[in-house]
Amino acid sequence: MTHAGGLRRLARAALAAASAALTVAALLPVSARALPPAPADAPYGSRIAFWGWSNDSRWIAYTRTRRRPAPVRHQEPIDEVQLMHRQVKGGELTGFGTMTGGDVEAWARAHDYVVGPARVTRENDESWRFVVDGRPIELAVRVADGVSFTVRAGDEVLLEHRFDKVYVGVTPALYPSPDRRQAILILSLDTGWIIDAGLYPLKLPPPPAAPAAEAPAPAREAATKPETPTPPR
Repeated sequence: MTHAGGLRRLARAALAAASAALTVAALLPVSARALPPAPADAPYGSRIAFWGWSNDSRWIAYTRTRRRPAPVRHQEPIDEVQLMHRQVKGGELTGFGTMTGGDVEAWARAHDYVVGPARVTRENDESWRFVVDGRPIELAVRVADGVSFTVRAGDEVLLEHRFDKVYVGVTPALYPSPDRRQAILILSLDTGWIIDAGLYPLKLPPPPAAPAAEAPAPAREAATKPETPTPPR
């Protein structure tokens, strides 16, 4: 290799490293801090840590970390971090919240955000059952011409989604809002060599109305025997 060729390769490596740094900065739309690095043997892909719902059921806080190979061989993988504070309305993400000062986890904890995953039971290889205040919520994964999933409450479909990848493993968690009108579904998705993560807001069906209390029956007056009139004398 000539001296000029070596310089060109070094220049390309430096440019790639600078580009990677700019990419990391661009992926921080709300606020960011230096999180502890993931283990060196952690798989590539993305993962989500959920930090909770606001008490008024309007806001959520979470962290998404994407791990990808370094642009230069034999360097440490790159973690791209998004610290998110989002508004949720009607089962949809509708906007961004206030700045969290660079530490969304501590900010959510200081503002009493609620983290309470619903109880979950795995029914079989392709379905799970959550319980929210005694109401069952079913998650079913379907593999046919790709991978998709459906969330149901009884016969009502709450959410449907089709993936653009084939996954061999799914790990779900459901976080209902304090008012139990919405929820956040978080899926950890395994392709066999990459771990992805998805966050999906949804509306929850209203809880069943409590049966109306029966009005007490009116008190019955005691029956009295009519008096026999006294015949005139």
